[in-house]
Formats: sequence, structure tokens, C-alpha cells
Amino acid sequence: MRVLHVTTDTNYGGVQEVVLAICRNASPGFSHYVLRIAPGKLEPAFRRYATLLEAGSGFDESIIPAIRDAKPDVLHVHMPGGTCPRWLLAAAESGIPIVESIHCVFRALAREEELCAARVVASEYAAGLQRSRDRLYVIPHPISAEGLSEALAPGWKALRRQERKSLLGLPETGLAVGRLGNIAPWKRVQDFIAVVPLVLAWTQDCGRPLAFAVAGSSHEHPSLPAELRNFAARLGVEDRIVFAGDVADKYSFLSMLDVFLYPTSRETYCIAVAEAMAMGCLVVSYRESALPETVGDGGALVEPGDYKALAQAVVQFIRDPESWNDRREAASRIALGRNAPQVVVPKYEQIYAGVAR
Repeated sequence: MRVLHVTTDTNYGGVQEVVLAICRNASPGFSHYVLRIAPGKLEPAFRRYATLLEAGSGFDESIIPAIRDAKPDVLHVHMPGGTCPRWLLAAAESGIPIVESIHCVFRALAREEELCAARVVASEYAAGLQRSRDRLYVIPHPISAEGLSEALAPGWKALRRQERKSLLGLPETGLAVGRLGNIAPWKRVQDFIAVVPLVLAWTQDCGRPLAFAVAGSSHEHPSLPAELRNFAARLGVEDRIVFAGDVADKYSFLSMLDVFLYPTSRETYCIAVAEAMAMGCLVVSYRESALPETVGDGGALVEPGDYKALAQAVVQFIRDPESWNDRREAASRIALGRNAPQVVVPKYEQIYAGVAR
């Protein structure tokens, strides 16, 4: 079966990780093609598992011929839900079965199912789903499988944690608080930095060495890291935060962390949080968007925008890390049981097989 994915680019981000995970973990009999608008940093990985096709400079004008040339059995569209570009209508009229993943939802509701359903119902061209709920599925995003098996091997995490001295300047008795994910305004990295001086002030009597690390790609906002450094300098904590940039091995970095501090917003489903949970990190974040569904019992959530409450949650862990072991174990168990590619990708393939009949 030939599955053609339509996405914006092959750069870092949740949408691209989903497409890549589907291609990388395909079952025998499924061949994947990716029609993208622009190239990106994940290009080498995509080329290992899928055939890349160019949409051309005039996307709306060239996409239909590109789809026709690819001769797919299923067209899988990865775009913001709720709009209907001309080319998608034309693709539907061609008779090719279409699966659309709804990746962007900005008006969060209480439950993830409601969140997705509300966005679909608001879409003019998908209004029929209101009367056909059996065509609407909630599928958690798959975490990256690249290096995951190795990261879960016995003793691997202990070795990575010994490496914290060189990267974070942290002895084995210390604790590390960090975040890994795209650096963008809505990711609220500034709130992470605002937490640091509070945590340092409230744990002076703990006698436990602490390290803080910010990592992630800033390809969409290249000036933001410098702005964040300036903000840290104004708070007097620039020398207490390691700005690690775009790390090559995400699971090695995550294994060095005890707390994954990720204040964020506009998250339909946060892969960065799920990957941190898989590595047994305690997630501290805002109770916003789909974070309650994503984190579950694997972390501590506070009211959106309350960075002092974020700091208090981190401090509670620093003062008594052993008491949080159950949540950290729960985090790993939740993520691996829900977001592992071998769990998620068959759900997509079942849909492909169903619509292509």
C-alpha cells in the first residue's frame, strides 16, 4: 500500500515527528512517500524511511499533479484542521481516500476527545463527521524510536547520568532541571528561566548541587536564544543555566534530567513531554491545553502562567526526590504504553487499510 503524506516541511516539530515515526515503523506492505513544501533538518532521517517528493514553488498549483504522479492508495494530510485549501477539495474529487491528522487546536477544552471533535466540527469541509463519529479517532502521537531501545537498556541511563559532570558541571549527588523542545515564544521558555532564581533562593539550605539546562532548536526564531540569555542575565542566573542548543541525541540529554520543567501553551499533544516521561523524568508544567491528558499521573501541573507555583513544585522534588519516585515510574509506564511507535503506528495502518478498500 502506497501512503502519501502531505506536510509543510521536514524540520523539527511535533507534526514532522509524527510523520517520521509512521514512516520509520511501517509494517511490511506499507510504502511511504512524503510531499513537502520546504526542506528541513530532519531530511536525512526522512530519506532513510520514505521517498521524498517536491511540491514545487506554487504549492496549490503543483500539488495535484504531484499527487497524481505518486499514485497513492491513501493520502494522509498533516495540516492545521478547520480550513479547506483548494487542492484538498481537488484531491477529494479525484477519488483518492484521504486521512487527515488534526495537529493544531488552539481553543483547549477539558478533554482531549472533545478538543479534537470541536476542531473537526468547526471545519466546513468535515462537517459530515458530526453525523459519522465512527470516522473520528483520537490517536496519541508516537515518540521517536531513534535510539529509544538503547535508551531503555539496563545500565544505559546510569552511564548517561555520569556524563552530567562534563555537560552540566553536576556531581553525581546533584539534581538536574531542564527542558528540551523547540524554542519559540509559545513554548514559554522565559517562564523556565524565571523559575531558576526562585528555586535557587528556596533551596539554599538543601546542600544539594543543582543544574539547569535549556535545549532545543530555534530554527523558527533564531534571535530568541540571545533574548533568553539576556533575560537570564537580568535575573542574575545566566551562569547557572546551560544553554545546550540543538542536542543531537535527545534521549541521552533527557536521561541526565531529574525534572523536565516545560511551561508551555498551545499544545494539542506534546511529544517533548511524552519523550521526557518515557525516560522517567518528573514533568512540571502548566495545566493547559492537552497537558493534563498527556501527563496524567506522571508529573505536577499548576495553573497557567503561575511560574511561582512551577518553582514550588520543583522545590518540593528537590527537598525530597525519593517521594516522587512513584510519579516518575508512572510517567515512564504511561508514555511507553501509550506513545511507543509499536503501539501507535498500527492504529494508523488500520485506518489506512480501512479507507483504501
